[in-house]
Amino acid sequence: VVSYPDHDAIRWLDPGTGAIADTAAVTAPISVAVGEDGTVFVLTAGRIVRLTRANHTLVEVIPATALQYPYRIDVDAEGRIFVAENSVNGHGGNGDLGAAVQHHQVKTFTAAGNLIRAYGRPEGRADGLYVGSDFLMLDDITADETGGFYVAEGVGVPKRGAHIRADGTVAAEWFSANY
Repeated sequence: VVSYPDHDAIRWLDPGTGAIADTAAVTAPISVAVGEDGTVFVLTAGRIVRLTRANHTLVEVIPATALQYPYRIDVDAEGRIFVAENSVNGHGGNGDLGAAVQHHQVKTFTAAGNLIRAYGRPEGRADGLYVGSDFLMLDDITADETGGFYVAEGVGVPKRGAHIRADGTVAAEWFSANY
């Protein structure tokens, strides 16, 4: 399943041929994730909705009021929803590093949309003493198999990849000048 924000659609593609198997209308989808049962979760208009290939009716799972600058999502085998929030460089639409509001956080939710936990300082990683469990300029997120997640911080140097456990501690980090 892929998103087409400029076409207000998501599409199911045949993995063997790449041909379009189905299309659903979703206004400016920013990010998609597919659950174990085939349910598709879509970040659109600052909220997360779900639908299936059999039923294109959008059902709100997480309202926009529960999120700040959502940018990327993923879902794990247990149905937990992971949201990377990023207010920088147009990610979430709030300008650049000089923006008045900074927000760089990860949030996890139950499949029903209830907040489980917020990770990192809402304002992001601060200058001074390095705190690996804070984030800055989140670019992507992937759930792991134990309730934790991997993130990529792709703007600026150094770029960082990190594996964060469900309890919020850092399992591993990787740094580079480029991906």
